[in-house]
Amino acid sequence: MGLFGKLEKNTHASPKECVLVFLHADPLPDEFWTLQDKLYEVMDNSNVGEFDGNEIGKGTATLFFYGPDANQLFRGVEPILKGYPMCRNARVVLRKGGPGSRQTEFQL
Repeated sequence: MGLFGKLEKNTHASPKECVLVFLHADPLPDEFWTLQDKLYEVMDNSNVGEFDGNEIGKGTATLFFYGPDANQLFRGVEPILKGYPMCRNARVVLRKGGPGSRQTEFQL
């Protein structure tokens, strides 16, 4: 119980699940930034999780999504990803917990 007798949220009650989207782009097209803005917008207006940003490397970009259900997270962003040519054949990983947890991998 927290201050003033209110219950505190236990953020450690269950591990967050994760969706990782690996894009191959060299160079990174301008549409990447539009895609990223759209993903933030969709996640901000949904109850399925959050878009935690990207990691850009040499010829690649990885998108990170976290929430209580990886399948539901992916269903929320799948239509957007499929609407951008740079996402074709992207590698997608659905992870059912923290690093080292069971995961499913497929191509978009």
